[in-house]
Amino acid sequence: MTNKTKPEDTYISQEKSHGRKIIRQVEVYKNSGICYKNWSHIQSLIKVERWGWRGQKAYQETAYHLSSISVDAQTFSAHI
Repeated sequence: MTNKTKPEDTYISQEKSHGRKIIRQVEVYKNSGICYKNWSHIQSLIKVERWGWRGQKAYQETAYHLSSISVDAQTFSAHI
């Protein structure tokens, strides 16, 4: 879904702590009529990409979240 659809909202943040530099991009996608058995309350799909450096070593990770609410990317970022 996230590769074919433009996100409703995007938020990018940067932080430095404990010798790490982290960049986080949160994208929010609206549930566009896709129904999941027993999960009909899903309103949003959230994609969180994190990349940065731990010391001298680079890393990147992607996580996905489902939500029963529909809010902006910055709000999701604050709670994830």
